[in-house]
Amino acid sequence: MLSMVQWYLIANRGQSLGKMVAKTRSELLDGGAVGFLHGVALRAWIPLAIGFVPPFGGIFGLIDPLFIFGKRRRCLHDLIAGTKVVYVSEASAQELKDLIARYGGNIARVADHCGVDREQVYRWLESHCIDADLHRAEPKPAAAVPDKEELEAALREAKGKVATLAERYGRHPQQIYRWLKQYGLSADDYR
Repeated sequence: MLSMVQWYLIANRGQSLGKMVAKTRSELLDGGAVGFLHGVALRAWIPLAIGFVPPFGGIFGLIDPLFIFGKRRRCLHDLIAGTKVVYVSEASAQELKDLIARYGGNIARVADHCGVDREQVYRWLESHCIDADLHRAEPKPAAAVPDKEELEAALREAKGKVATLAERYGRHPQQIYRWLKQYGLSADDYR
């Protein structure tokens, strides 16, 4: 029964009970979730099956954990499964609230920032009892369309940097380029 619980946790979270305590998890080399195939079948069952084959089983059991001391810091069962073990540091409630506000509630961007998958961010939100929708930053209202003189002054101040103007006016850089074209201006003239 305990094995089935462990396999379920590994397939769905990349963590056994021991990995949860140690704050580590298994993941694919590209950072993706291990799933059942890599996390259970290849990482656990294949080594278990090898263990039953005399005399290889005993030798494999001795060699497998020694691979952790190699340059790649991965056990032999990790090499078989194409996995690695990483530390999982949980974001604090305040960090999560700040990141949600910073990224406008975009959980994928919060996950990228933390170096985890979206499911992990949702688990953190649930464990901290946080409703992501309550902590979204209000979008800045877009500034009014500037006239030619105001846009020229802003270009001089920004030294021709369109990204700076886009942030100032709360618009996409493409909109800034459309305004420049409309007024016959070029950002290059202000650099």
